[in-house]
Amino acid sequence: MNLISKAKTLWRYTHAAWALGDDLRSRLVLATLLPRLKFPVVRVDDERVHKVQIRVASLRRVLYLRTQDIFLFYEVLWGNPYVHPEMLQNPPRCILDLGAHIGLATLRFKASFPQAIIHCYEPNPENFKLLEKNTRGLPGVVLRQDAVGPEDTTATLYMPIRRHSASSLLRPPEGMAFHEVCCNVRALDKILADIDPPCDLVKFDIEGLEYEVFAASRLVQDVFWIVGELKGDAGQVERFVRLFPDHCAKVVWLARNMAVVYLQRRV
Repeated sequence: MNLISKAKTLWRYTHAAWALGDDLRSRLVLATLLPRLKFPVVRVDDERVHKVQIRVASLRRVLYLRTQDIFLFYEVLWGNPYVHPEMLQNPPRCILDLGAHIGLATLRFKASFPQAIIHCYEPNPENFKLLEKNTRGLPGVVLRQDAVGPEDTTATLYMPIRRHSASSLLRPPEGMAFHEVCCNVRALDKILADIDPPCDLVKFDIEGLEYEVFAASRLVQDVFWIVGELKGDAGQVERFVRLFPDHCAKVVWLARNMAVVYLQRRV
């Protein structure tokens, strides 16, 4: 059964690579990234940056990603968890991407809402370099190498070694190897107050600080759509949802302790 499950996963990733790759070489590169990680014949260089051509809806781009980024490539570009179908009925004009990583969600948003202005916040310097390359030339995309937190400050960003998608202002568990860098932190209300036109969609993937950040914000209550990934059990997710009494909530569980939360402000 384990082999069958792995074969199905490999097929899904290959299908996504073939659908999103914009030429034969790119499709082949994308289709081989997961096997390189799961069934390495030779040592895999996690830090190698691959250059591929992709097409997401009508958006065609050069994409730079590391081997390990194939997981988020599949989750965000193929799975498309951050664009709820109801958003298409009244497209957002201004989007805030908190935890923009290498820009995959930003590209997905641009494919769905080409006229939207997108403000991207990503504190990890390694991810930020790829974010710059992946969004270069896209109109209406604004980048900030800052983290979001409950208040304006500076803080230590913990970057787990060999894991590019788990950087956090929270110290990792004992035994996990990590790098430390100092980063600027901006309060969510300060960010929202500076955005023009007003933000009508906030996407978040901020690795454990969700409750503290949103509980400290007043202006986020006026945002029409709030969507993001939460790690925790049902009680923790419910605690977060209760911060938004004026929003309708939908929770989609991706795994036992991971969910995507959609919050839509009641009209």
